[in-house]
Amino acid sequence: MRKMLMCAAVAASLAGFSHASKAFDANSGAFVSGTAGQSKYHGSGFDDNSDTGAAIYVGYRWSPEQRFWIGPELGFVDLGKVSQHENFNYPGGLYDNYRYRAKSRATLLGVNMKWDLGEQMYLVVHGGVDEARTTFTLDEDTNIFDDPYHESSHVSKNSWYAGATLGYNFNRNFGLGVSYDNYNVRTASTGSENRANASVIGVTAEVRF
Repeated sequence: MRKMLMCAAVAASLAGFSHASKAFDANSGAFVSGTAGQSKYHGSGFDDNSDTGAAIYVGYRWSPEQRFWIGPELGFVDLGKVSQHENFNYPGGLYDNYRYRAKSRATLLGVNMKWDLGEQMYLVVHGGVDEARTTFTLDEDTNIFDDPYHESSHVSKNSWYAGATLGYNFNRNFGLGVSYDNYNVRTASTGSENRANASVIGVTAEVRF
């Protein structure tokens, strides 16, 4: 009798686990999201510190409970470029002008969490580590020297990123929202390494599979 009760309990437990696993799998799935908007470098030391930024993410989310999903994501972001000009004019029509530019891109690895807020609205919060690479260029335009100066260098940094999206579900497989993301990068300016945060305010579209 005791063995029969134990077998029944095990069978019931396995049945419950199987049912939960099926429900868990039904609410899980891959996603691809893309963001486009205005990027802005904070603390970069450049005069023109805004450009167009774009990012793409791929990932997979599981649903441990109703209206909540969590999983890993892998992404890439192009934060656009910042620039600064310095112009020097001399007697006799001579000039010597400099243009500094920095452009940052980063690969991303993090955690993505999504909450359904009612029937149509949703909130996504994500963050993780980034590997940012900044290309720095210095160009000289002058009629003083025969060969204008040009220099290019690269600075890499491992740091963090984080952001959030408030969106609207058009259906189960597609949502569109407004997002804010912040990336910690490093810019090179006149030979020194400067820390900077680059933010992107934009529109994010998400496709779910």
